[in-house]
Amino acid sequence: VIAAAAGPQQIPLSPPSTESRRRASEDAQKHAMERTRRRQERLAIVQQSREEWEREEAKAQAKAEEIERRRQDTIWKEACERGAASPSPADGSAASSLRVAWQKFGYISTRIYSFEQDFTGRRLTKLCLEDNNLQSICDIAVYCANLIHLSLASNAIRTLEDGDISRLSKLEHLNLLHNQLQVLPEDIGKLTHLRELDIAGNCLTRLPDSICELQHLRRLNVECNGLVELPEGIGDMVACQELNANSNALSELPRSIIRLDPLQKLSINDNNLQRLPNAIGNLRNMQILHASKNNISELPSSICRLESLQSLWLDYNTHMAALPADFHLLQKLRDLKMDGNPNMVLPPIEKLADGAKSVLRWSECRYASNQSAMQLSIIMSVQDILRQVGRNRLLFEDDAHQPLASLLEENVDYKGRLYCQFLPEALWTVFLPKLERTWCSKDQQVVGIRSFAFDRTDIEKALMEFRDAGGKVAHRHAKAKFRRCSCRNNSAEKKPCGRMTAGGWMCQRPAFLLRMNIIREREMAKKKRENIEQTRVDAAIGSAERAAKRYLSSDEGKRHIQRQAEERVVAEGLAAVLAREVDGNEHENESDDGMSSDASENTTLTMASTVRRELARKATTMKIRLHPSFPKRVQAMKSVLRAEYIITEANKRRKAAEETNRKIKTILKSWVGVNTEEAFDVWREAIREAKRGKRRDIKAQLRADRLKYESDLALLEYAKRQLVLWQEEWDEFNDAKYWVNEKTGESTYQEPVVEHFLPSGWVMSEPPPHIIDHTTGEILGREDIEEIEFDSLASTSDCCESSEYYSTSLDDQSAGVVLNRVTFALPENGIDAGQANIGGKVRAGLDAETAIAAARILKRRRDVLLKKRKTQRRQSNRMLEEKA
Repeated sequence: VIAAAAGPQQIPLSPPSTESRRRASEDAQKHAMERTRRRQERLAIVQQSREEWEREEAKAQAKAEEIERRRQDTIWKEACERGAASPSPADGSAASSLRVAWQKFGYISTRIYSFEQDFTGRRLTKLCLEDNNLQSICDIAVYCANLIHLSLASNAIRTLEDGDISRLSKLEHLNLLHNQLQVLPEDIGKLTHLRELDIAGNCLTRLPDSICELQHLRRLNVECNGLVELPEGIGDMVACQELNANSNALSELPRSIIRLDPLQKLSINDNNLQRLPNAIGNLRNMQILHASKNNISELPSSICRLESLQSLWLDYNTHMAALPADFHLLQKLRDLKMDGNPNMVLPPIEKLADGAKSVLRWSECRYASNQSAMQLSIIMSVQDILRQVGRNRLLFEDDAHQPLASLLEENVDYKGRLYCQFLPEALWTVFLPKLERTWCSKDQQVVGIRSFAFDRTDIEKALMEFRDAGGKVAHRHAKAKFRRCSCRNNSAEKKPCGRMTAGGWMCQRPAFLLRMNIIREREMAKKKRENIEQTRVDAAIGSAERAAKRYLSSDEGKRHIQRQAEERVVAEGLAAVLAREVDGNEHENESDDGMSSDASENTTLTMASTVRRELARKATTMKIRLHPSFPKRVQAMKSVLRAEYIITEANKRRKAAEETNRKIKTILKSWVGVNTEEAFDVWREAIREAKRGKRRDIKAQLRADRLKYESDLALLEYAKRQLVLWQEEWDEFNDAKYWVNEKTGESTYQEPVVEHFLPSGWVMSEPPPHIIDHTTGEILGREDIEEIEFDSLASTSDCCESSEYYSTSLDDQSAGVVLNRVTFALPENGIDAGQANIGGKVRAGLDAETAIAAARILKRRRDVLLKKRKTQRRQSNRMLEEKA
């Protein structure tokens, strides 16, 4: 304890001896040698295990390779056996077809080369080795000389040496799709029987010229290569029907391509083409032309001669702006793609979206418009010539043989229109020669055209065919009348037609009638629109007059007019009396100017005079009513009021129709590209039908709500009626109350309440707003309720004709509908069909007795409310009469 308290103390250590150091060194060496020996033993064991594993792996690999070799050999063998067992063609040629695809063997078995030796009498004519990692096919041509169909698609073939396939002289179909070919052998042209060549998906940059020597080639597919150009002699492949050169780097097509008369399909999508050959229209058998994703800015006009063309792709040619004028000639076109051409103007983009038929119709209309424009120019030039002839009559009056009155007649009435009548020959033989001298003269001042360069055939065609908005402009009249005669016989001698007839006509012969004013579509449309607007106004006025006359012929209308006539007559009589009193008061005021009195006396006098005037007015009114002439004056006033009422109602409807016309004009102006009356009518009818549907739904909903409330009310009345049948009694033995049903004799100690006779969970529904009189808070009568529900449907036409109906922004989902005194909102999600079609006046599930009781209750309540409603109507009419 003392030592611990004193803290740690130093204990002196003696230095190690030499012997101990030696023993420690020997022990360390022994341990190191032991560790080395153990490590060497472990390494030897690991090496031995690795060598054993490698031997096992080599054996397993050799075994697997043997198995794989046998499997591959089995596959080759089975393929050869299937090919040998395939039925011979009908021609008895003993041809065989062999297919080993998608195996990735990387070689061709010798069984293929020895097929014809192994299977005597069989000839290998079709060989398909797709996706086998083949890199060379040098021996195929040596051992398979009878091949007709060879497919080597999806392999790794980089090159084809001369002679690899050229010695396959019978080959008709060659498929080298998706390989790594960079060049085709020059001797490929020796495959004289080749019909189909598919070298798509390779790395070709050019095609050998010898490929053009394939005279029997029908289909050539060079898609997805790097071709910069096609051989110039491609037109020598006179049998080619399909050429696919998509996804290359072609900048132009060879000119000789137009010699491929049998060509039916040409696909040149995704290239760098800037134009198509100008003579592409020579390919009359072309059915499919695909030229998407190029830089084509304009199509040659000859493309419209491809009468057999059915599919045309020109999408994503961003520089293209218009189609040829004769595009409508491609009548067999069914598939047209023009997407991705933002600069397209002719036709408009919205027409392109409608498809080929719409574009063809537009092109045809455009062509007709161009023809119409040219014919319009001809007609206007002829009109101008005839006007110049009419202004310069002195140039033609010096000709005694052909006076102007025998060649030209102005302002001729034909079918209600004014025409200019002239001889067709005179235009060329008389009018133009003399006018040309005037045009060439510098002294003459010419108003109008100074040249006429149209062909006679075009002029005659324009005169016979041109139409404006008003119809044909020119007519050929077989019996046109002229005021002078210049007829000639066969000997060119003058031969007058006869005597002058009534009206000053002297000659009758064939001539042209030309209308001198051109009616534009816009003018005709404006006139038509004005007629429609006036018709709408007239129809509104007529409808208002008929409605006013029906009202005036009704009992209510007669009472109204009678009351108004009496009030008007009385008012006129009172006005006359008042005028006389005013004159008398003026004389009294002049005489009493010097007199004065205090304020109280003036107030008393004023009140007294007011009472006197009121009494006098009543007396005068009675006197007027009792006057003998009062009935006649009332009868005369009734005629005046009837006329005023009809005129007032007609003016209201006229203003509403004019407002409708103004709204139509406003909406048509806001509709870009849809300036047609028909489009507006369709839109208006659609909105009107939608409103009718909503009102029908509202009416159904109102009726459904009313029937539900009435059925709940009937059920409640029936429960109260059942409750009355239970009479309270006293049980003297048990000293307790009990209740007995006086009808059935049942008894119970539980006090009956209304809920006992109602279905479980039953809740009385709230009365619908439209059956409540908001002035009194009471339930309306049945007739008033049915009238309100009918008004929800019958007032549709009135709503549709109001000016608010034509608002360009309609919020139908939240619009409020006002019916008489009731305002309610349309439901957000419409009305459920199951709720809107509730059949019957009481809710389903009630028995016959309940239905009878409910019917009695409803009838009694209806009679009471109907009587109350009639009383309220009389009071209301009386109040209105007093206000009037």
